[in-house]
Amino acid sequence: MARILSACVVLAVLVVGASAGWKDLFGFPWSNVPLSLATTLACPNTSLCYIAGSHGNDPFAVYIAPTAQSFTNVTLANNIGHSLMILSMAAAGTTGATAGVGGLKDPGVLYTTDGFDWGPINDIALVTGQDIEAIDGSGDNYAFIGATNALFGKNGVLVSQNGGKNWKAKDWKSNLGLPEDVSARYGAFPSLTTWYVSAGSFPGTNNSNIHTVSATRHFDKRSGKFLRGFLNANGTTQPTPVQRTAPVQKSTDAAAPFPPDTNGYYAAMTKTTDGGQTWTVQYTNAGAFYFNDVDCVSETNCIAVAEGFSDGTAPGARVFVTTDGNTWTQTLLVNNVQTSFMWVRMVSAQVGWIGGSFAKSQFSSGAVFYQTTDGGTTWTAQPDIKGLEEVMSMWMVDENSGFATAITEADVTTVLQYTPN
Repeated sequence: MARILSACVVLAVLVVGASAGWKDLFGFPWSNVPLSLATTLACPNTSLCYIAGSHGNDPFAVYIAPTAQSFTNVTLANNIGHSLMILSMAAAGTTGATAGVGGLKDPGVLYTTDGFDWGPINDIALVTGQDIEAIDGSGDNYAFIGATNALFGKNGVLVSQNGGKNWKAKDWKSNLGLPEDVSARYGAFPSLTTWYVSAGSFPGTNNSNIHTVSATRHFDKRSGKFLRGFLNANGTTQPTPVQRTAPVQKSTDAAAPFPPDTNGYYAAMTKTTDGGQTWTVQYTNAGAFYFNDVDCVSETNCIAVAEGFSDGTAPGARVFVTTDGNTWTQTLLVNNVQTSFMWVRMVSAQVGWIGGSFAKSQFSSGAVFYQTTDGGTTWTAQPDIKGLEEVMSMWMVDENSGFATAITEADVTTVLQYTPN
């Protein structure tokens, strides 16, 4: 039986181990954390973090941590609007934006221009996104990745050029020749014109009440709770993968490179060099895995993570690297356990981190972190953080400071902090 986050979800923090590490700032049983649920965060510097979450049945909102080490003293920002669920944040100084699950009355995007007042956008509705990024690292331009119009089934990229207030859709998929069930998942925007968007699909069921973030992570819009595990047709989950049968996904695009495998897995990496006017497909794989996060430190130097499970043709968590902006090479495969790689963050051309999790069984799971110091060619595993089920977000301020949020086996959420020893 998969775990469901209860209304008494709590918040804590971690840090990684030998020469540098992650530390739990609160610790079991996480009784002194200030939020019932913490989903994602963004930290413009070591003295300021924004964190999104909820107190029990309260709406999801943005909170402010005035110092990086003081998540015990978070302050509720002035939330003029709320989302059904906040899944991603981006911030640069006092500007910022969130992406999440929107509805008719609750927007899928909130934004701020002063760091305190977080209001709803007015020019688009019914958007659902699990990634939002600052373009070129500035506070003026932001990009949203996800469902850009749920009523018409639009998916791809929205761009704001005024700090998140107004947004314009970019035509991401129509000429790419990707199968119809493949959707935009995460993005990296290293300059005003060069962007990368990861894409993919995986086995699952179509349930309008469930927002699926990955094959093993879901959000129930009716209850406001997380579901951890592989989704069944009735909206329940199971903790271990099984041989699922998914219907054959047919593409309506004649130019599709090949149809996805009948198991539902498909991965693609796409790129634009003209600010989203035209796109190209750089990499595809059918049947084995799908892409999650992608991050870049320049127009040509990027790292992406991917994952597939035992119902695919080649299960495992993967890392892909490009150093020329064109060719993606797999540099890491972890397939000894059911490992998930959700996040990647680069702070220089040489240094970057991966955040993910493993699940040997319902009661044996943990967070995994890998570090590279040679641009992604080799990776060093940091000590596992036992007792965690999922790293939900990850943010690196610099080589010496990073933060993340995670779910624990006790159905509480944590905030993780990275510092060198």
